[in-house]
Amino acid sequence: MNSLLLLLDLPSQIQNSDTDVRLIAAANGAIGVARSAGISVGFARVAFRAGHPEVSPRNTLFRGVAAADSLVEGRPDSEYNSAIDTQATDLLVTKRRVSAFSGSDLGTIIRARDVDRLVVGGTWTRGAVLSTVCSAADLDLEVVVLDDVTSDPDPVVQDALLNSILPLYASVMSTMAWAESLAD
Repeated sequence: MNSLLLLLDLPSQIQNSDTDVRLIAAANGAIGVARSAGISVGFARVAFRAGHPEVSPRNTLFRGVAAADSLVEGRPDSEYNSAIDTQATDLLVTKRRVSAFSGSDLGTIIRARDVDRLVVGGTWTRGAVLSTVCSAADLDLEVVVLDDVTSDPDPVVQDALLNSILPLYASVMSTMAWAESLAD
C-alpha cells in the first residue's frame, strides 16, 4: 500500500495546555513512525484569503471566523505549527473548509502520488478528522485514524467518535499499533 500520514489543523500556537502539548508530542511520534517506514507526511490547515471571500454568510461554522477576521493566510493563527517536525518534502495543504478534501488540491495530489491508504490525526475530531475520514472513505481510500493523535474539546464526543462513529469508515488504532502493523 502507498500511504500518506495526514495531520489536520494542529494548533499553530501551542497554548501550553495539556491537550496541545500531548497532541504535538503524539503527532511528532507518528511523524517519526511514518518517516522510518518511508511513508509520506502531509499537513492540512484551514486558511482564507484576506476578507474571507470563500465564506458565505450562510456558513454557520466559518461566518464567526470571518467576523473575527481570523485564519487569514499569512497571519500567525493560520500557520503550520513550528513545534511539529516538518521537512521541506512534506505535503502542505491549505483547505477552505472542514474536510481536507474540500477546497484544496489534496485529492489531486493523492491521485498523482497513487496513495491508497490515508493515515489521519489532528485536532477537532468532530470536525476536521471526521469530515476528512468520511471524504477519504467515499473516495475508496483505506483509512486509519490514530486515536492518540486526535483531540476534541468534549471528551464524551471524542469517545463516541473513536469508538462508535469513526470505526464505520476507518481502522482506529494507536500510533504504536500502527507502527507494529507496518512491521508485519
